Amino acid sequence: MNVTCDIPYPSLKNHKPNGEHTETIEQLICTCNKKMITVATYLYQHWILYPKYANISNLLFKISKVEMYHLDISGKLIILLGGNPELTADAHITGADKEANNIHQILKENIESEMASARFYQGQASLVKDQYVSNMLNRLAMDEILHARLFTSYYDRL
Repeated sequence: MNVTCDIPYPSLKNHKPNGEHTETIEQLICTCNKKMITVATYLYQHWILYPKYANISNLLFKISKVEMYHLDISGKLIILLGGNPELTADAHITGADKEANNIHQILKENIESEMASARFYQGQASLVKDQYVSNMLNRLAMDEILHARLFTSYYDRL
């Protein structure tokens, strides 16, 4: 199962840092912290859903790798735009509470999270004047939308 869209990612290019990117950098730093939580959440869910929901567990593991790649891209973009990618380690892992085995709740929250990420990337892309950065953000949004669709397909089959 493919967990990334078929359109290739734009290559990372060097940018000359300037003040126009300050807000974009700040937003991307927030995104990095959210991506760290997402990767950890999906790994945790991958573990707790195995073996009862092996297909969903496998999907979560594959998507967690894509989310880690998104984290890497975001960190590199921050550097190229003149910022410093700051990460925090304080996170609440979705599913690590009494609802841990509620597969419907896990998938519902994952769908909502992926769509929120897609909306964020698309919103930032529309604000950025740099076409390269805008294209990269829109490309990341495509994966998030695909992830939401994949989670929805499993949710609908339960």
